[in-house]
Amino acid sequence: MEQTDSSRGRLGTWVAVAAWLLVPVLPADALAQRQAAQTPRFLILAPIPEDPGDSAFAVELGDELRSRVEGKTRRRLTVISKDRIGEALEASGFSRDAILDRSASEQLARFLQADAYTVATLVRNPAPRVSLRLIDLRRSGLSGWIHYEGQAGTTARQVAEAIADEMERHVRAAERTQECYERRDRQDFRGAKDRARRAFEEVPNYPAAALCIAVVYEVERAPPDSQIAVLEMAVRGDSLNARAWDMLGRAYQQLASSRTDPGQAHEDSLRAAEAFAKQLLSDPNDTRLRTGIAALFITLRQYERARQLLDEGLERSPEDLTMLQLKARACEEGELWSCLVEALAAQYEIDTSLVGNVEFYAKIFGAAQSANDTSAMLRWSEEAVRRAPQSVALWRARSSALNAAGMTDSAFVAYQKIAELDPSDIRPLLGMAQILTERVKIDSTVALDTVTLGQVDSLLQRVVAMTSNGSQPTDTTVWMNVAVMYFRPATQMIQARVRPDFAIRWLEKAKTYDLRKQLTTQADFFLGLGYMFNLSSAFDFNRLSESRSCQRLRELDDYLRRLRSAMTAGASVQPSTAQQVLSNIEGIEKFVVEAGRAWNCS
Repeated sequence: MEQTDSSRGRLGTWVAVAAWLLVPVLPADALAQRQAAQTPRFLILAPIPEDPGDSAFAVELGDELRSRVEGKTRRRLTVISKDRIGEALEASGFSRDAILDRSASEQLARFLQADAYTVATLVRNPAPRVSLRLIDLRRSGLSGWIHYEGQAGTTARQVAEAIADEMERHVRAAERTQECYERRDRQDFRGAKDRARRAFEEVPNYPAAALCIAVVYEVERAPPDSQIAVLEMAVRGDSLNARAWDMLGRAYQQLASSRTDPGQAHEDSLRAAEAFAKQLLSDPNDTRLRTGIAALFITLRQYERARQLLDEGLERSPEDLTMLQLKARACEEGELWSCLVEALAAQYEIDTSLVGNVEFYAKIFGAAQSANDTSAMLRWSEEAVRRAPQSVALWRARSSALNAAGMTDSAFVAYQKIAELDPSDIRPLLGMAQILTERVKIDSTVALDTVTLGQVDSLLQRVVAMTSNGSQPTDTTVWMNVAVMYFRPATQMIQARVRPDFAIRWLEKAKTYDLRKQLTTQADFFLGLGYMFNLSSAFDFNRLSESRSCQRLRELDDYLRRLRSAMTAGASVQPSTAQQVLSNIEGIEKFVVEAGRAWNCS
């Protein structure tokens, strides 16, 4: 199986930046002249062992492989000697047996003017396994992978012999590929394709040969399907071949542009984007390529795929602001709210210009709210009002966060701040009224907190005044909210038989502000009950009989009329209860009539 560069990151202790990078190499035309006259120069390097303890075996394997390949391909390849490699390494301050990773291997290959080189990995326990990649630099035709798996106890020489035997097939395929190049250069396209097919007979899906045909198809302007077929052969032969993936992606884009069916075009565009993404296998640290591909996925509305690609890059470069900004865009457009909070939070840590930015705080809070992330809502609203304490919008966000977390005492303070900053805003008044109402315990065993309820009443009356034009409301919805806030605690008082006199006043106010008549019937029913429960407290019948007061008798008559009217209007809520209440007051109503006659009350 092909190895990605990331799988070898732990071997960095063997790798350093080589001084040969600063040494000039031959110009391209000079190299072309040299190649025409010489066999390809081939650099074979020791494989990178998974276990550092196998370094000696890896070095020995590299030496043995170099020797075996040189013996088998003397007239076809020029294998760069161990001495020449050692001189280059020592000149740069390294050991002759230094083991290099892919990047350093390429640098050494270019310094030594190699036409191709190897990068390999070695696992020795329990038995040796080698995955060797052939990498072409200058039209050598060498490409693809050689995989070897031996038995426990296999020596480095035996491994090298087996790999060298397999490499002979690749060398023959490379020779056919070179012939493909030559015929292609002479515009003998039929001959070029014939030589490439001969390379496939040696090694199926031989990458260099497939790429040679792909270029021929480009020149011939062959249909995209033809190019895609050979390019897929190339990537099957070498899944780390960045050029093949790039060409495959462009071929799919060309195919997409030729489609008349939007659905098929979209599918081809997705295949193109995935092909471009595979380029990152060869160089995961190419941030520019990664962001370009992520942007393409966003354009295609593949937001989760873009996020995944950017997260992989951010694991390597967590403070890359460009990737973080692009991740935030992908998450926002894709409505991946938790992801957006994460991306924005990471930006905030490294971009000092965001500190105190009201728009930023509003954005990250909105994302946290959409994600139902109460913890993030609390964190960012607190940071926001600390950095921008005069922003009403941020204080509103803070109150929402505190309410969501059930921190009503703190929410009350936030509402007070909002009311202070924006006296025209009725919402904090309603919010404070709601919190105060919830603090009041309505229970027959506890005295009613009329002081707090008085504060609620005061706040609600301020709201009514702020939404009134004379005696008419400017916003019926607000008045309905006020009606509900009077209605609910009042009905609770009636049901608990706690201060029905207080409940009656609040139910009357609820009816006043219930302009849409949505609560009126229920309010009348509870109002009737309230009058009934409060009757014995409002009137002392013994004292009334003794005093024979016509004034008090008229007051009782008025009270009973209101009770009957309310209960009759609300009877549909609970007809049986209403009938019972009305029956109960018939005797009292009869007493009023008879006492009025007896006391000569007009």
